[in-house]
Amino acid sequence: MEKINLLEQKIHKTINLINQLRQENRHLKEEIALREEEIKRSRKILKENETYREKIKEAKEHLNKLLEKFEKHKI
Repeated sequence: MEKINLLEQKIHKTINLINQLRQENRHLKEEIALREEEIKRSRKILKENETYREKIKEAKEHLNKLLEKFEKHKI
């Protein structure tokens, strides 16, 4: 009888541990999903920044050309 009680205790402890691990696993999956969303947003921002950087570069080149034309006509 005592062995049965010990076995039942071990089974309950094991079940509790499994439930605890499932809960931790669920929490970790939620954490991973949040991190993946952050990474996705960060990549989008980086892509937008690259686009703006390119547009700024083009605008700068255009302004330099206009400045050169202005300098030529000024002389």
